[in-house]
Amino acid sequence: MKREGLDELGPDPIDAAIETGRVPLLSRLAAPLRQRAALGLDPALAPVAVFVALGFAAGPAGLGVLGADGLARLETAVAIAAAALGVFAGLELLPRTGERRLFVAASLEALVTMAVVAAATGYLLAEWELLAGLGLGSAALVLGLSAAPSAASALFGESRLADLDDALPIVLGAVLLPVLGPDIPPLEGLALTAALGVGAALCGWLLLEHARDAAERAVFLLGTVALLGGAAASLGLSALLAGLAAGLFWRVAPGAADVVARRDLGPFQHLLVVLLLIVAGAGIAFEPPVLALGVAFAFFRLTGKLLGAFAAAPVAGLRRPSALAAGLLTPGVIGIAFALAVRGARPDADAALLAGAVAFGAALSEPLAWLTPPPSSAAA
Repeated sequence: MKREGLDELGPDPIDAAIETGRVPLLSRLAAPLRQRAALGLDPALAPVAVFVALGFAAGPAGLGVLGADGLARLETAVAIAAAALGVFAGLELLPRTGERRLFVAASLEALVTMAVVAAATGYLLAEWELLAGLGLGSAALVLGLSAAPSAASALFGESRLADLDDALPIVLGAVLLPVLGPDIPPLEGLALTAALGVGAALCGWLLLEHARDAAERAVFLLGTVALLGGAAASLGLSALLAGLAAGLFWRVAPGAADVVARRDLGPFQHLLVVLLLIVAGAGIAFEPPVLALGVAFAFFRLTGKLLGAFAAAPVAGLRRPSALAAGLLTPGVIGIAFALAVRGARPDADAALLAGAVAFGAALSEPLAWLTPPPSSAAA
């Protein structure tokens, strides 16, 4: 969403340079921070590397400002942030006119990325004899699901594939999460999570439609998102899927619930996303297994995105897969939120190692996206 009054200022000189393809290296490095600073973020975008580094500096492995007890107390806040991310994913999920092929292409790209990362990291985990307690298959799936979501890069413009490739990882993650945590049957956990999301969204919709003013609507909306995140976390279910189900419900329900959610949830969601990234960074342990797995995660995610873009481009009707891949390299915060949800559902050393590796790998992936030369367009 564009902020009011920005159009009157004319085109941004950085954006104009990007469109012509003539962008100096230093400008390319500065652009993501300049276009995605603090509260000016798009809903699913954040300078991951910056906030993860800040979290690491504040965490137990750094200055110790945010200790283990503090991280444990923030688990519910992290779940609420995940629910907010899910709401925005749900609001964007329904394909617009003529976008069914794009949705299929985005799901295919996510599936290829998941398969590449899961297979490669699973092999490494077996060779390194890591995470045996969690199970090599489950650990590899967590890494694959965390790698799949993308964020539309500020350097490459808004990419609808980056908006739509979140759905499949969120659904599959909701199937896996109860198995890792409270040991609920996968389909039962999926149905329970969707029911939680739709039920909370129905209550929120009824309240929003009868609210007397904007302030009251904002309170009802925030209360609904808090209910989604808190209830999902307490049951060991996916707050991401609960939020996605709520966002979908508001998108199709009569009235203006979806408009209210986009308008009033955005500023609060930005703060929650920053909190989520700081918590993720604080959980990184500066140990060889975490660092090695994080580097492997970043490398295989890059490989998966490249292969996924080449598989998805013909389906989406795009003739330049390399341009599409470049636009999908920026890591999505949703992947980090899923890894933190695994850590919350299964508070042991294996889950903490996974979450730390995903956060570190995502922080490494973002500079790779910044350094990629921006092509003029992914389409012919």
